[in-house]
Amino acid sequence: MGRMVWSIAALAATVVALMITAGCDGENPVDTVDGPHLTYTLEECDPTSRVVSKLASFPEDAVTVSGNTVRFQHVLGTYCNAVGDSALTVTTSVQDTDIVVTEWFEGQAVRCTCPFPISGQIDGLAPGAYRIWFIHSVRLDGVSDDDQPEPRLLHQARITISP
Repeated sequence: MGRMVWSIAALAATVVALMITAGCDGENPVDTVDGPHLTYTLEECDPTSRVVSKLASFPEDAVTVSGNTVRFQHVLGTYCNAVGDSALTVTTSVQDTDIVVTEWFEGQAVRCTCPFPISGQIDGLAPGAYRIWFIHSVRLDGVSDDDQPEPRLLHQARITISP
Protein backbone atom coordinates (compact mmCIF):
# COMPACT_ATOMS: atom_id res chain seq x y z
CA MET A 1 0.00 0.00 0.00
CA GLY A 2 2.82 2.42 0.86
CA ARG A 3 4.39 1.92 -2.56
CA MET A 4 1.09 2.82 -4.27
CA VAL A 5 0.77 6.02 -2.22
CA TRP A 6 4.28 7.06 -3.29
CA SER A 7 3.46 6.20 -6.91
CA ILE A 8 0.34 8.35 -6.79
CA ALA A 9 2.25 11.18 -5.12
CA ALA A 10 4.99 10.98 -7.76
CA LEU A 11 2.40 10.93 -10.54
CA ALA A 12 0.58 13.92 -9.05
CA ALA A 13 3.87 15.83 -8.83
CA THR A 14 4.56 15.02 -12.49
CA VAL A 15 1.11 16.29 -13.49
CA VAL A 16 1.63 19.56 -11.60
CA ALA A 17 5.10 19.99 -13.11
CA LEU A 18 3.75 19.37 -16.61
CA MET A 19 0.97 21.92 -16.06
CA ILE A 20 3.39 24.54 -14.79
CA THR A 21 5.71 23.90 -17.72
CA ALA A 22 2.82 24.11 -20.17
CA GLY A 23 1.44 27.23 -18.51
CA CYS A 24 -1.88 25.49 -17.78
CA ASP A 25 -4.08 27.00 -15.11
CA GLY A 26 -6.63 24.18 -14.85
CA GLU A 27 -8.43 25.16 -18.04
CA ASN A 28 -8.31 23.03 -21.15
CA PRO A 29 -4.92 23.76 -22.69
CA VAL A 30 -4.76 24.95 -26.28
CA ASP A 31 -2.63 22.70 -28.46
CA THR A 32 0.10 24.70 -30.17
CA VAL A 33 2.02 21.81 -31.73
CA ASP A 34 1.15 18.55 -33.43
CA GLY A 35 0.68 15.71 -31.01
CA PRO A 36 -1.94 14.29 -28.68
CA HIS A 37 -5.16 16.27 -28.41
CA LEU A 38 -7.96 15.79 -25.85
CA THR A 39 -11.68 16.34 -26.44
CA TYR A 40 -14.26 15.47 -23.80
CA THR A 41 -17.89 15.76 -22.79
CA LEU A 42 -19.32 16.23 -19.30
CA GLU A 43 -22.94 15.29 -18.89
CA GLU A 44 -25.25 16.87 -16.34
CA CYS A 45 -25.91 15.06 -13.12
CA ASP A 46 -29.16 13.14 -12.79
CA PRO A 47 -30.93 15.27 -10.13
CA THR A 48 -32.78 12.23 -8.80
CA SER A 49 -29.50 10.44 -8.08
CA ARG A 50 -27.60 12.62 -5.63
CA VAL A 51 -25.94 9.82 -3.65
CA VAL A 52 -22.67 8.41 -4.91
CA SER A 53 -21.37 5.22 -3.34
CA LYS A 54 -17.83 5.54 -4.71
CA LEU A 55 -15.61 8.18 -6.28
CA ALA A 56 -15.59 6.70 -9.78
CA SER A 57 -17.07 3.87 -11.75
CA PHE A 58 -15.10 2.44 -14.68
CA PRO A 59 -16.84 -0.26 -16.74
CA GLU A 60 -14.73 -3.06 -18.22
CA ASP A 61 -14.67 -1.27 -21.59
CA ALA A 62 -13.94 2.17 -20.07
CA VAL A 63 -10.80 2.61 -22.19
CA THR A 64 -10.68 1.52 -25.84
CA VAL A 65 -8.22 2.07 -28.69
CA SER A 66 -9.00 2.64 -32.35
CA GLY A 67 -6.09 3.56 -34.62
CA ASN A 68 -4.11 6.27 -32.81
CA THR A 69 -7.11 7.35 -30.73
CA VAL A 70 -7.88 6.38 -27.15
CA ARG A 71 -11.52 6.69 -26.07
CA PHE A 72 -12.68 6.64 -22.46
CA GLN A 73 -15.96 6.78 -20.59
CA HIS A 74 -16.84 6.48 -16.94
CA VAL A 75 -18.79 8.08 -14.14
CA LEU A 76 -17.15 10.45 -11.65
CA GLY A 77 -18.78 11.14 -8.30
CA THR A 78 -18.05 14.68 -7.20
CA TYR A 79 -19.75 17.82 -5.88
CA CYS A 80 -23.25 18.52 -7.27
CA ASN A 81 -22.23 21.97 -8.53
CA ALA A 82 -19.38 20.60 -10.69
CA VAL A 83 -20.92 21.14 -14.14
CA GLY A 84 -23.43 23.90 -13.41
CA ASP A 85 -20.69 26.13 -12.02
CA SER A 86 -18.17 25.03 -14.70
CA ALA A 87 -16.05 23.78 -11.84
CA LEU A 88 -15.17 20.42 -13.44
CA THR A 89 -12.61 20.28 -16.25
CA VAL A 90 -10.51 17.53 -17.78
CA THR A 91 -6.87 17.91 -18.84
CA THR A 92 -4.36 15.48 -20.26
CA SER A 93 -0.61 15.20 -20.49
CA VAL A 94 1.58 12.67 -22.24
CA GLN A 95 5.12 12.07 -21.08
CA ASP A 96 7.05 9.14 -22.50
CA THR A 97 4.76 6.12 -22.04
CA ASP A 98 2.42 7.69 -19.46
CA ILE A 99 -0.87 9.36 -20.36
CA VAL A 100 -2.37 11.25 -17.43
CA VAL A 101 -6.02 12.30 -17.59
CA THR A 102 -6.78 14.66 -14.71
CA GLU A 103 -10.35 15.48 -13.79
CA TRP A 104 -10.23 18.77 -11.89
CA PHE A 105 -12.87 20.12 -9.55
CA GLU A 106 -12.19 23.74 -8.65
CA GLY A 107 -14.75 25.58 -6.60
CA GLN A 108 -16.93 25.65 -3.54
CA ALA A 109 -17.52 22.44 -1.62
CA VAL A 110 -21.21 21.63 -1.20
CA ARG A 111 -22.94 18.99 0.90
CA CYS A 112 -24.17 16.80 -1.95
CA THR A 113 -22.34 14.63 -4.45
CA CYS A 114 -23.60 13.45 -7.78
CA PRO A 115 -22.56 11.03 -10.55
CA PHE A 116 -21.30 12.81 -13.68
CA PRO A 117 -20.79 10.77 -16.86
CA ILE A 118 -17.54 11.76 -18.58
CA SER A 119 -16.49 10.65 -22.04
CA GLY A 120 -13.57 11.72 -24.15
CA GLN A 121 -10.86 10.85 -26.57
CA ILE A 122 -7.19 11.53 -27.06
CA ASP A 123 -6.15 11.73 -30.71
CA GLY A 124 -2.71 11.81 -32.29
CA LEU A 125 -0.83 9.34 -30.10
CA ALA A 126 2.36 7.83 -31.50
CA PRO A 127 2.50 4.04 -31.82
CA GLY A 128 3.67 2.24 -28.69
CA ALA A 129 2.65 0.81 -25.35
CA TYR A 130 1.26 3.27 -22.78
CA ARG A 131 -0.13 3.31 -19.30
CA ILE A 132 -3.12 5.65 -18.91
CA TRP A 133 -3.83 7.09 -15.48
CA PHE A 134 -7.08 8.77 -14.40
CA ILE A 135 -6.61 11.21 -11.51
CA HIS A 136 -9.23 13.23 -9.62
CA SER A 137 -7.87 16.48 -8.25
CA VAL A 138 -9.78 18.96 -6.09
CA ARG A 139 -9.02 22.59 -5.32
CA LEU A 140 -11.55 24.00 -2.86
CA ASP A 141 -12.32 27.70 -2.55
CA GLY A 142 -11.38 29.17 0.81
CA VAL A 143 -9.10 26.27 1.80
CA SER A 144 -5.38 26.83 2.33
CA ASP A 145 -2.90 25.02 0.09
CA ASP A 146 -1.78 22.84 3.01
CA ASP A 147 -5.35 21.67 3.65
CA GLN A 148 -6.33 20.87 0.04
CA PRO A 149 -7.26 17.23 -0.61
CA GLU A 150 -4.58 15.03 -2.19
CA PRO A 151 -5.13 13.95 -5.82
CA ARG A 152 -6.66 10.48 -6.02
CA LEU A 153 -5.94 7.72 -8.49
CA LEU A 154 -9.26 6.63 -10.02
CA HIS A 155 -8.15 4.05 -12.57
CA GLN A 156 -5.21 2.92 -14.64
CA ALA A 157 -4.95 0.75 -17.72
CA ARG A 158 -2.35 -0.42 -20.20
CA ILE A 159 -2.98 0.26 -23.88
CA THR A 160 -1.15 -0.23 -27.15
CA ILE A 161 -1.28 2.03 -30.19
CA SER A 162 -0.42 -0.04 -33.24
CA PRO A 163 1.80 1.35 -36.03
